[in-house]
Amino acid sequence: MRLGQKGGDKMVYKCGEKPGIGRYICTKCGAPKNLDNSTDTLAPCSRCRNCTFNKV
Repeated sequence: MRLGQKGGDKMVYKCGEKPGIGRYICTKCGAPKNLDNSTDTLAPCSRCRNCTFNKV
C-alpha cells in the first residue's frame, strides 16, 4: 500500500496513515503536528479537524 498522494509538488498524507517520524503541517490551517514514532498514526488536526497534511 502506497502512503500519501501527490498534490502539486508535495506529498499529501491523510488521517489514519502512518507516514513515519517527522513534522507535518495541516493543509487547511497550517497547524504543526509531530510524529515521534514510526508507528504513530496521523490524527485529525487538533485546530480545525482537517485530515490532510504535508511533511516538512
